Amino acid sequence: MSKHLTALVTAACLAGASVASADVVYDKDWADWGVDLSRPHVVGDLLESATWVLELGGFIPGLGDPGDLNDGIWGGNAWGNGCAVLRDWAADPEYNSGTPAAIIRYDFPAPVNITEIRVFASNPDVNAPYNGRSFQNYQLEYKLAGDPTVYQLLNGEYIRSTNYGEWNGSTVRLNKTGTYIYNDAGGFILQNVEYLRFWFYDVSQTTGGFWDPFWPSDARDTDGNRAAFEGSGLQEIDVIPEPASMLLLAGAALLRRR
Repeated sequence: MSKHLTALVTAACLAGASVASADVVYDKDWADWGVDLSRPHVVGDLLESATWVLELGGFIPGLGDPGDLNDGIWGGNAWGNGCAVLRDWAADPEYNSGTPAAIIRYDFPAPVNITEIRVFASNPDVNAPYNGRSFQNYQLEYKLAGDPTVYQLLNGEYIRSTNYGEWNGSTVRLNKTGTYIYNDAGGFILQNVEYLRFWFYDVSQTTGGFWDPFWPSDARDTDGNRAAFEGSGLQEIDVIPEPASMLLLAGAALLRRR
């Protein structure tokens, strides 16, 4: 059985219908080997037509890039088969505390309206099925067309697949995780969006604990551990439009694959 938990966090009440409302929340979801997550990845979503820019950091050489995260394909069951593994040691040495493993911007060809954002991670290594690379930890920014301000979604909250301090293989047993950002009152989370920017952080260490990206000497540290130094095995990011457009996109995707 997959598990999910709605995070007790909401976005700021910002003026204007195009900006996220206080009803925006996210769910944490995880599942073991052979079990499906509660929401699937989507073929034909808005991000598939977006172009990407890697603004900082990157991935373990030979194990993917941002283009593997918006291609509509789950990355497979082995390392190097379409997944994108974030670089390790991003926050080392200690004076780099809190450094993201990667900052990725996805630019849409025209402004879009968004009802949901899904991010998926997994550790497909059968030799280490419960290491920490299945965890995910990121922040999300967005820019609206015609507005020079770059906003933080969820007030800059760190969007996490579970809570810091969990141990994969001990307190949890997860092979794959999902985080789902949506409006729990229904409708859009964002409208008229020009681009999304993801700040992805390292999540773990060799024994599989989920740690934050800060050293204990950093005032932002929450768990008392050294900074996480293993990166997520990201599989896919989906950006889902309003339901009517989603139906059109799904139909177009089916036609492309015939």
